Amino acid sequence: MLAVWLPASELAAVDVHSVQQRYARHKDFQASFTQQSFQVLVNKEITFNGSLYYKRPDRARMDVTSPQRQIITLKGSSVTVTLPDEGTQAIQEVPREIASQNILAFIAGLGSIERDYSVQESSDHLVLTPKNGTGAINIWIDGDNLVRRVALTDAMGNRSDIRLSGYRFDVGLKDDLFNPPTLNARP
Repeated sequence: MLAVWLPASELAAVDVHSVQQRYARHKDFQASFTQQSFQVLVNKEITFNGSLYYKRPDRARMDVTSPQRQIITLKGSSVTVTLPDEGTQAIQEVPREIASQNILAFIAGLGSIERDYSVQESSDHLVLTPKNGTGAINIWIDGDNLVRRVALTDAMGNRSDIRLSGYRFDVGLKDDLFNPPTLNARP
């Protein structure tokens, strides 16, 4: 996958508000993602692949295709994680202060870069530090003000490197896409 990097001289021209506005002017979008995560507790790196969907005002869905099929849906502040092959599903409310510490929260309208983060410019990316949290979010933005890469580090040292590609905007995503899947009852 090819990530688009901005030269340091162009980075200063990146207006964080313009990035958020880039997403705000569309009713929906979908993109592909690859996420490499290192989990400290189990000392293991895992690579996830799948698709991301978003629809205004506050709906998001991630379909993870590998290594294990997962469907993660977000409607408002309720998130549902479904493991269809195992027949399990977990639902929980995500408090706004926690949601705002996720880079996808500002895309979904749950957070605001200007309100929720301190922003620093690095040589080739932006570093966002939650004002009311821990960890760091590094984002690489292309010349179209699209987020192409996100690197997250939490307080425990867990790391995720997410690459986004293949954006498609205003595709007319149906509301039903954002409903958690119904699991078949097992005998």
